Amino acid sequence: MTDTFQPQTSTAPRLGADLERAFASLELAAGVIDGEGELVWANKAVTDLVGLRAGDSFLEVLPDELHEAGRARVARTLRGLPASMHRLELRRRDGRRIQVLLRSSPVHRGDTVVGVLGMVFPLRTLHVCRPDHCQPLTPRQEQVLRLLAEGHDTEQIAERLGVALETARNHIRGLLARLEVHSRLGAVIEGLRRGVLSLDELGD
Repeated sequence: MTDTFQPQTSTAPRLGADLERAFASLELAAGVIDGEGELVWANKAVTDLVGLRAGDSFLEVLPDELHEAGRARVARTLRGLPASMHRLELRRRDGRRIQVLLRSSPVHRGDTVVGVLGMVFPLRTLHVCRPDHCQPLTPRQEQVLRLLAEGHDTEQIAERLGVALETARNHIRGLLARLEVHSRLGAVIEGLRRGVLSLDELGD
């Protein structure tokens, strides 16, 4: 059955003051959309990256050919499915397109999903730092971290590395253990925090 884009509640999701303050201070772009696809909260990084502000539709930054897929993905998240991470192309106000890694997860009020939290990592200049400037990772772990940050799933990572699926899983587990995190998103964030990954934007 085709996903439909239906609001789950007429009440816009709200973040608690402490949580909102934490997201507002992030250098990474973060925002919350409601069941109708309207941005109800965004930090400054969202506006700086793609020009969206509270009250805008998230569809404004999606190329026209991605609108249907975007609606379907939000609809799945609004049904309470687990958080997901994928690579996506966004359109800026000036019409330019940028590749990003989007992490989206449901926002709950009690047992009801009332919105979607998204964190956006621009990928234009993503690279692994030189080992002498970073926490030590093996060359293979650097490869795996880069592929995770680009939004690849386990099967895609196995294919890119030319290894068996279980071997790819073991590489991912080893990376998470080395970074002392428990999730793929955690690995990307920890890689950024430690300076192993860079997401610096190039000048225009």
